[in-house]
Amino acid sequence: MTKIACPLSVAAKEFANHPAIVTDDQILTYYQYDSAVSSFAHNLADRGVKSGDRVAIISNSGASYPIAILAIIRAGGVACPISTRFPSEQLQSIMETIAPDFMLLGRKYQNLTGVLPRQSIIIEDLFENQASQNSNTDKIDLEMEATVMLSSGTTAQPKAIVHTYANHYYNALGSNENIVLAPGNRWLLSLPLYHVGGLAIVFRALLSGVAVVIPPAGVDLAEAIRRYSPTHISLVSAQLKGLLRDDSSTDRLRKLRAILLGGGPASAVTIGNALEQRLPLLTTYGLTEMASQVTTSQVATSQMTTSQVTTSGKMLPHREVSISTDGEILVRGACLFKGYLINGKVSTPTVDGDGWFHTGDLGSVDNDGCLTVTGRKDNMFVSGGENIYPEEIERVLLELRGIEEAVVVPINYAEWGQRPVVFIRYGEEKPTETELKSLVERRLPKFKIPDWFYDWPVAGDQVSGKPDRCYFKRLATEISNRQEPT
Repeated sequence: MTKIACPLSVAAKEFANHPAIVTDDQILTYYQYDSAVSSFAHNLADRGVKSGDRVAIISNSGASYPIAILAIIRAGGVACPISTRFPSEQLQSIMETIAPDFMLLGRKYQNLTGVLPRQSIIIEDLFENQASQNSNTDKIDLEMEATVMLSSGTTAQPKAIVHTYANHYYNALGSNENIVLAPGNRWLLSLPLYHVGGLAIVFRALLSGVAVVIPPAGVDLAEAIRRYSPTHISLVSAQLKGLLRDDSSTDRLRKLRAILLGGGPASAVTIGNALEQRLPLLTTYGLTEMASQVTTSQVATSQMTTSQVTTSGKMLPHREVSISTDGEILVRGACLFKGYLINGKVSTPTVDGDGWFHTGDLGSVDNDGCLTVTGRKDNMFVSGGENIYPEEIERVLLELRGIEEAVVVPINYAEWGQRPVVFIRYGEEKPTETELKSLVERRLPKFKIPDWFYDWPVAGDQVSGKPDRCYFKRLATEISNRQEPT
């Protein structure tokens, strides 16, 4: 059993009066943050939460959310943040997978107590009984189960991924060696805490004394940047593209110290536009199973070419990366998760005989050690005997001005086996069908050109930045049943 000094307790001493959490209506110092976590953990214990208990969280963002996560861990429990966007039927299925011992609900979601047969605790009730307490946690067991995070991957039902405290701790350590942080910095929480990219910010902050800025729900990203003047921000490609359209936003982005771009590949056009605007961009590759980042680039400079920035950068400390003979990205190291939860039990092993986790992503590493991600193994399909990788077609489409997002999926086709169709989210300038076809005909062989170009459905939006390909496949099939491709 390996123990370390509790990072929050250490931060409460080293950065006592520095801001730890910034919201619209309060600023908590690290001393106050530690005290609030201790009090919340004490109240959880009074409600019966004990070591090893899983505590699911369904609540809106706010200062209470990171406090609740760290308090559950301090009480010896396992924090299980759950998206507020799941419909009740899917939520019940997720609860069967996680099998939490307690439900920690924001008051807005207290009606779920009748839907979910679990012991429920209202977050606001615990805060109403808060009492100032000093931290009584000097040590953290690195091997303790700390969180269960739901994947934002390619399966219809998200996987429940169990992380130890070590996974989050070493992920943050490696990230902080590449992006140097210091008290006085502010990292805007632009991703939800039930997404590993959001939760990772909380752990990076604990080890560096920076403030986590939490805007209220519904506040526009551009407005949040204007209002809080962050120094660091995490974005997915769609968010960056939206900000690049606004001159006032690009002026503010230029003043940041780092823009960490992840959640999936960005087009060369988007990255090129960011370079033209002299934005401090870093590209990254990560996955929930590795507690966030695996590789990350250095901050882009105006002297760099687009090709130098379109990789996902080099491997960070405490991780290992390898490429299999068939081009799959393999990872291992201190950040690698413990296992998947299936019906409340942790399933192992999740690695091969050499300890490598097979990510399902395809890629290559160049002579400088930089990783380039090319697509997903399970996204590939065959049309007329030819392999088609949807990501290749999507990257070509994203080069056209006016296209915000594109998802290519297969539909069954008697003559060819499968054929590609594409769903496109357009910006203010919608290209004509002639322009679309002209672009793909210049860049792609005929068998890779989509048979149909569909408008993006409202239900296709994803907070994580990763589209739900299973949903798009179902939708494409429904549409194709009503019309035959030409």
